[in-house]
Amino acid sequence: MNVVVFSPFGIGFPHLEMALEAVQEHLDAGDRVVWIGCTTEMLSCEWNPDHLASRCDKCVKRTRHGETLLAPRVSMQSFYPYLTDDNKREAQGLDTRVRTTEDLVRMRVDNFDIGEAALSSYATMAMRPELDVALHGEWLDRFLRSTLLVYRAMQNYLERHPTDLVHISNGRTGTTRAALRACESRGVRYVVRDSGCDPNHYAEYDNATAHDLDYGTREMLRIWQEAGGNPERDKVACRFYEARARGGMAMSKPSYVADQEINRLPDCWNAAKRNVVIFTSSEDERTAAGPQWRNPVYANQLAAVRQLKETLGAVNENVHITVRMHPRLREADNEHVHGLVALDCPRLTVLTPDSPVHSYALLGHADTVVTYGSTMGIEAVYWGKPSVTAGPARYQGLEATHRIHSHAELLQRLNQPLEAKPREPALIYGYYCATLGKPYRYAKFRTVHFGTFRGQEVDWGRFTHYAWALVHRVPPLNRVFNRRLQRRTLELLATAPPQRRQANTAEE
Repeated sequence: MNVVVFSPFGIGFPHLEMALEAVQEHLDAGDRVVWIGCTTEMLSCEWNPDHLASRCDKCVKRTRHGETLLAPRVSMQSFYPYLTDDNKREAQGLDTRVRTTEDLVRMRVDNFDIGEAALSSYATMAMRPELDVALHGEWLDRFLRSTLLVYRAMQNYLERHPTDLVHISNGRTGTTRAALRACESRGVRYVVRDSGCDPNHYAEYDNATAHDLDYGTREMLRIWQEAGGNPERDKVACRFYEARARGGMAMSKPSYVADQEINRLPDCWNAAKRNVVIFTSSEDERTAAGPQWRNPVYANQLAAVRQLKETLGAVNENVHITVRMHPRLREADNEHVHGLVALDCPRLTVLTPDSPVHSYALLGHADTVVTYGSTMGIEAVYWGKPSVTAGPARYQGLEATHRIHSHAELLQRLNQPLEAKPREPALIYGYYCATLGKPYRYAKFRTVHFGTFRGQEVDWGRFTHYAWALVHRVPPLNRVFNRRLQRRTLELLATAPPQRRQANTAEE
């Protein structure tokens, strides 16, 4: 079988280890494997948005070290040789001028939703769902051109070389989505690898991504049915929820409640009221993930809570609303975070991301839970709470919650006591999350940020580390290296320098 592994990221766990695992598995099976990535030719990527020389060097050297651990060795080759002069001219002539986030989302090149892919990458990097075009226009220009070149290079490779399967990691963000759309345009099967139930498992999605809601629902139901003869099935599902409530890791992500005070409620909590708790989520992983993730009711969570505050007069006086902002947002500093905090008022309490109030104490004492897609929505079902979903969610196909389709319907739900939905859909989701994926054979992870391949840590080398540490102490020298790399890349790709200057370009 002819297999391509597309993986341009040598930094950022666990992308490289995931690629090495895929390459080695197919080598073991006797397949012919080609590894396509980047050797500094991208003008911008998710792990090096400003195309800094030190990060490019570390990325390539870490990849090269990983290659030496393969048996036999397979060298990662750049996408660049597969580009034609016409491809480069197309990228040079790409009109990247946009005024709004909506303009960006509408950008397409053939079947490649290039604008939405760029927005998805930006949302993850900046932890905000909307692009500040004035501030990040230069980055956007470089990133769009880079992803277009990756898209064309992969199309060209697949046209010239018979390929049975392409491995891609994630598939949501710009660079990897470019490869995914290239596969779709050429009718080539692809498998997306993503996080599994814990750091030592990876999940595979056949011609789909982890964000394909319909695919996810089918897999949840299939896995649940196939485990019907397992007497431990329900217990495994229960342990998923109980571990989360105790602050354990879930789905390869660290706990966000470990620093909260167990059983603590807000000082203003009034048990005599009918308490509605809204759990927000971090929107970056859902932003621009595809049409299935577009909320038909609210533009975003800030708009949703703001509209709720404006219509509190239509909510019974005995109802008190508490908004628990996702703890991960403590890392964010943007108008969405500040905007939610500013909505705090006597009938609507807003808990900041760093609030010590215990999320599971709120869940346990809530009369109704409202989410916009957060896992807390299905957790509420497991713990016997009425759960209202006001946005797309991974578990929506299980019909586990009360879904609303308008703001008026939400107000109606808040004004009436609701019955909890049956628990089985929550068990289906919990079992899926607790068992998702296959165990790595060669890669091992002690944490989500540290791992090995074939028993060795994959690194860029001590000399590289100290050399760049020295360069960073001399800012003028650092700028020389950065400008030289950026000039070389522009010349290599024959891409005109961007016309706008980014206000906050970093000099690492």
